[in-house]
Amino acid sequence: MTPKPRLWPLYLILALNAAVFIKVGFFGSEARQNNVMPILMTLMLTALLVPIWFFFLSRLSWAVRKIGLMVFLALAIGMPVLFEIRELSGDFVPILAFRWSKSHGDLAEPLEKSAAPATIALQPGKHDFPRYLGPNGNNTLAGPVLAEDWATNPPKERWRIEIGAGWSSFAVQGKLAVTQEQRGDKEMVTCYNMDNGAFVWSHADENLFATTIGGDGPRATPNIYDGKVYTYGPTGLLNCLNLADGSLVWQKNAAEENQGTRPEWGYAASPLVYGDLVVVATGGQGRSLIAFNRHDSSKVWAAGDGKPGYATPRIQVLAGKEQIVNFYHNMLAGHDPETGAVLWQTPWGSGNATAANPLFLDGDRVLISSGYGAGAGLYRITGSGEGFSAEQQYLSPRLKAKFANYVQLDGYIYGLDEAVLTCVDPETGDRVWKRGRYGHGQMLLVGKLLLIQSEKGSLHLVEPNPEKHIELGKIPVLSGKAWNNMAISDNFLLMRNHKEAVCLELPVQSPGTFGALR
Repeated sequence: MTPKPRLWPLYLILALNAAVFIKVGFFGSEARQNNVMPILMTLMLTALLVPIWFFFLSRLSWAVRKIGLMVFLALAIGMPVLFEIRELSGDFVPILAFRWSKSHGDLAEPLEKSAAPATIALQPGKHDFPRYLGPNGNNTLAGPVLAEDWATNPPKERWRIEIGAGWSSFAVQGKLAVTQEQRGDKEMVTCYNMDNGAFVWSHADENLFATTIGGDGPRATPNIYDGKVYTYGPTGLLNCLNLADGSLVWQKNAAEENQGTRPEWGYAASPLVYGDLVVVATGGQGRSLIAFNRHDSSKVWAAGDGKPGYATPRIQVLAGKEQIVNFYHNMLAGHDPETGAVLWQTPWGSGNATAANPLFLDGDRVLISSGYGAGAGLYRITGSGEGFSAEQQYLSPRLKAKFANYVQLDGYIYGLDEAVLTCVDPETGDRVWKRGRYGHGQMLLVGKLLLIQSEKGSLHLVEPNPEKHIELGKIPVLSGKAWNNMAISDNFLLMRNHKEAVCLELPVQSPGTFGALR
């Protein structure tokens, strides 16, 4: 007589899984990546315990167990043969890919130019997006006035192209859209025609930066200024190129020449152009921030002791003094633009990455935020030429911006708090509401509306409202993980990730209507 199958051990294993998922779902950490490890460990334990139950404790017939053995062996051998972990999500969830599928860095270098550079308009447009986070570097534009009804008048795709790996966004001047990408072993700066996405020119350096967690290729965004393109690579390669044709004006290995301390996932801060200077963060004692003469590449100054983060230096007037504010891995600091001297600094963080850029508020205040449970801090900068200081106003756990930049509108802050959209009162740091899971994507404030690119590549139109979360529209755009920032010129939105780039024509209420840039 065949004994009945012993099922209670299987039920116990499944109950263990359910308990872990319930605990993580309802009582887990707000730092979402901290919840991934217990889930992965539970699944790995399950993958071990289920075969033990099946073969030794189940009392199933030997015929069934033999079939089960073949299935388990097929899975144990087939899975690693067929799949590999090629990347991780923003919450450190492994993303599998077939081993024979094309890697994002496998694209061949484009060779056929669409048109001679002279035929492309090089003159600045009225509403260019020439650098990281836009004309003012604050992720905020006054216009155009976007239409709110995407159900009857959705955005229209203008063009779509395959692109190399990297987390750079686009910088736009006139008809030229410039970005950085990885194609094979070449770290590239590429230029495309805004009208049709056709390739215009490229500059290539023999270099490859690749990590499973951080992904492959460049991270920073080009800065277009005075007919030149300034780019910063993940290993510290600083280029100055001619916008007209991509020809090299000069090149410096800023990190190597200054014994920089490269961050774990590569240099991601975009170059800052200030007057005759181009400024980059390299890290290192006494040289965490470096300024070069943008005309001849000679070093002008080096200063600061901050460990490099992933945020971009920014020019801002605080306490009556124009200064370069940089959000380092372990501190926030202000530098004198002329000499690099540290005017003030304040420690920050839990030892984890800082990537979202500071937001400057009225009253000489700076709001900073980072993920991994760190939260947000508000600082007031005071002082004069004799000395400056940063006075902490509060620390708040209500905005943990991992690498999505946040914005201010009508007295409220809107940002992604560990992948969920939140509205925060900047005066107190208190949460007003939290709703809408967009993952670790990006956002751009255009007029009175918020464009949110989700981590999965969809585009959302959101009305920033302190009363509640209001999503006006949603369309799928990109396939795969989307960490890159957006760029907009007139009403043409550029989106890209590590596989493709897309230009969308956004519907507008009043074509050509722009206010003063905020």
